[in-house]
Amino acid sequence: MDFELNDVEKALVSSVDDMLHKHAGADRLRTVMNGSGYDDDLDKRLDEAGMYSLATDADAGPVATVLVQERVAAGLGAVSFGPRALIAPMLGLDLAGPIALASQLSGQRVRFAAQAQSALVLADSSAFVATIDKVSEESRAFGYPVATVELSKKDDLGPDAAADLLRWWRISLAADIAGAARTALLLTRNHLTDRIQFGKPIATKQAVQHRLATIYVRVEAATWLARYAASLTDPVEAREAAASAATTAVGLAHDAIWELHQLTGATGFTVEYDLQLMTMRMHALRLELGGVSGSHARDLANMRWFDGQATGRHASGKHSSVQRSSVS
Repeated sequence: MDFELNDVEKALVSSVDDMLHKHAGADRLRTVMNGSGYDDDLDKRLDEAGMYSLATDADAGPVATVLVQERVAAGLGAVSFGPRALIAPMLGLDLAGPIALASQLSGQRVRFAAQAQSALVLADSSAFVATIDKVSEESRAFGYPVATVELSKKDDLGPDAAADLLRWWRISLAADIAGAARTALLLTRNHLTDRIQFGKPIATKQAVQHRLATIYVRVEAATWLARYAASLTDPVEAREAAASAATTAVGLAHDAIWELHQLTGATGFTVEYDLQLMTMRMHALRLELGGVSGSHARDLANMRWFDGQATGRHASGKHSSVQRSSVS
């Protein structure tokens, strides 16, 4: 994979960053979470700019889509970008409006459940489109609207779709985590640079720099693994890379949440401070699909060190961890 962005990718990143600077961010997220829970205005702007059709565009493709998803996540956009822009198109689906992701038909807490027009479900060894029958117990505490959902199976996507849905869900998950973690790290770095202790910025202390550098390296790893996984065409390699990206990103989320809050001290634990907007999102994301130990890492180990056929195991029912609740 070429690690240099091409002209199309650079233009996309610049364009979406300009849009997010004007129409997203922490203040906008708070406003949306106090309202409908979904940023219809930003969603419309992304759609009109062609961001939802990038994945199947010959001049863009899934890597460009992942780049945009990272930026939307970093900008704290309150939209269900990944499912509609990346996952559904790569499954050959043209689904309108917000799309939710679920791994069981009932009793699961799902992001954007109350706002979605449909859901993509990975459960019972298959993948299918589902209608949303009932939504209850919605919470906005996670930086996303999250609610308990009851679904009905609508369209089965075929025998091979489960492994593909799992692959793209993992890539989307890694992109969302990487974006949120990057913004959280930048906010923490700025706080430590501005905060003076004993006449010097806290960020000048070598021990603090080491801790920031460690998180930075892990953010970069999650970012590039997601992009790499999106670039592959061989199905076996692609599913292994997706599991690796999700494993890395979920591990990053788990550790960065605690590390960045600790580095910001008491300020970081207040709801008025923006850091919790990113870390609460990472809490929700790291639990999807069973989390690192329940799903991603185990599948990755099977793919790399056992019979080499485990790319479909998670989807074929040999592992049941996908049935776990996304947010507990």
